[in-house]
Amino acid sequence: MRGFTLIEVLISFAIVSIIFGSVVGVFRNFMYTRGKNDDMMRYSQEIQFLEKQIYLDCIRISPALRLNTSGDLFVAGEETDQPIPEEILLYDTDANTQNGYEVMRMFLGTLSALDRREKVEYSFKQETGKLIRKSGSKSYTLGENLTEFHFFPLKRGLKLTGKEKKGKTVEDFSTAFSFLDGFVRIEPGGEYTE
Repeated sequence: MRGFTLIEVLISFAIVSIIFGSVVGVFRNFMYTRGKNDDMMRYSQEIQFLEKQIYLDCIRISPALRLNTSGDLFVAGEETDQPIPEEILLYDTDANTQNGYEVMRMFLGTLSALDRREKVEYSFKQETGKLIRKSGSKSYTLGENLTEFHFFPLKRGLKLTGKEKKGKTVEDFSTAFSFLDGFVRIEPGGEYTE
């Protein structure tokens, strides 16, 4: 009866150690990559939600509606053949319009109360890195990891640009959309007051 020699045991142990080390390394890399992918997906979803919310509010802009004495519904100014377009007002809070505007304000009309308008405002707070949406007395945060966020007026649309901190890296994002009906005017709003 012959047993294993010390060299055979050591070689077997070395082979098992190499195989075990490889398996642990592959598992560790898998877990690290999965975590990074989860973070990237979460950040992408945050940006997509932010962009979608702004877009949905912008397409909800409706002209100011008025009732005349006969009970007919008109767009404000339509009776005099001078319809008044809706405005999106942009405000610059960092004294640099070259990098865009940091606040966007618009008024959304409702069919339930024609004379009532809902003020919606998006404002980027550089010191906190948050994009806040305010509507009436309600406000909530859309983006929390932003290092920059700006609105740019286009000829018949709006462009959003920003930078989001993703862990140790910062990623740029940009999107634009247009208003097809041409009844929305985007203009600088002058000096910003809350």
